[in-house]
Amino acid sequence: MSLKLKGIKIDSFRAFERQKYFDCVNPVFNEISNLIVLYAPNGTGKTSFFDAIEWSLTGEISRLNENKNVRDIASQERKYILKNKYSSAEVGSVELAFDDGSFYALTTKRLNGKQTTDYVEGNKIKKTVDLTAKELKILRQKNLLTHNQIDAFLRSQSAEGRYDALSNFWDKENVSEDYKNLVLFVNEMNKVLGQQETKMNQLTKEIEKLESNAKIWQTINRLKENYAKLNGKNSKKDPLLKNQLGLQELYIESNKLKSNNQIKLNQFEEERQQLENLITMTQEYRQIPQQIEWSEKQVADVNEKLAHLTEIETIEEKKKALFDEKIDLSNHLKRCNFLINHEADFQALEMAEQNSNREINEWINQRKKCEQALITLQKEHQEQEVTLSECQNKRALRTNQLTEIKELNSYSDIKAKRQLLDHEIKQQKKKK
Repeated sequence: MSLKLKGIKIDSFRAFERQKYFDCVNPVFNEISNLIVLYAPNGTGKTSFFDAIEWSLTGEISRLNENKNVRDIASQERKYILKNKYSSAEVGSVELAFDDGSFYALTTKRLNGKQTTDYVEGNKIKKTVDLTAKELKILRQKNLLTHNQIDAFLRSQSAEGRYDALSNFWDKENVSEDYKNLVLFVNEMNKVLGQQETKMNQLTKEIEKLESNAKIWQTINRLKENYAKLNGKNSKKDPLLKNQLGLQELYIESNKLKSNNQIKLNQFEEERQQLENLITMTQEYRQIPQQIEWSEKQVADVNEKLAHLTEIETIEEKKKALFDEKIDLSNHLKRCNFLINHEADFQALEMAEQNSNREINEWINQRKKCEQALITLQKEHQEQEVTLSECQNKRALRTNQLTEIKELNSYSDIKAKRQLLDHEIKQQKKKK
């Protein structure tokens, strides 16, 4: 199946403390981009972006598994490896949206008594795309060019190392592994073939010796028969025929040896046939150098494509910068046009603002005058309160004096004093 990412939503995951959405739709052409290039300062989340996609698809992050230093740091942190430890959310989440409308979303595991780390496969919360484990792994291997792979490609000193670093992007049928196995097999076959050829040469020499011995015995038997025919009746007296029994036994043994040699010869023939088959197979495998040459051409093509990719990335960066500059200029132009079109309104607002400021100043002056008048009234009020207090004190005094006078009036023998006091009171009143 063929899928393209439409958007990626990452929340509280690795370097992302808050939710972040990455839109893969090109705003100019309004279609999903064929190439996505991430460029940003260090520490802003580029690596975490790839971590989120890889973890959501495979349940693991290869750079944490392959890099010893990173793996040691992760083992020391233990608890929160996937979820951002500064986020207030309970779990981190990753959601992938595809071009066919399907999506795939997961959350990290919550920590509890048994769950001591969240670096495990996540909980699937949304899933409308049906991907097998094998398809998810292939999607990761064939589509994500990670930071570690680029580093491995750049650090490698050999063409083989550079080829292996990025081989999974073009070696879809695992040709490289098959090629390596075939090379090992061909080397082993060449070794076996050499051993069999040596053995075959030895057997050929032995067969030649046996054939030579068989011809000798055939000659002896033929001479013996001719000798017997020539001697006729006197053959029994011939000293050579006295040893006929020994020759007969020797002949029987020779036939047995010949039979055994024939069996061995048949076996050698079978082995020779097998060796010929191996030679035929070896000739086929010797075509592998052509495949090697093809692979080298592929590597050269890949290097050329990488160079083109670098050029494309540079062009894309310039294009993005120009596009951003265009947007800024467009927004600035809109603001300028808006100001030009609403110049009269701005002038009216400016006049209204000046009038408002004038009225505000007048109100401020009036307020100051009121505050000064209030201060004066407060002073007068305080003075009146003092005067009132004095009057109340005098009133109390006069009340006491009046009481005393009333008491004095009750006595007839102090009439003179009363008159005197009345006179004093009148004098006091006059003073007032």
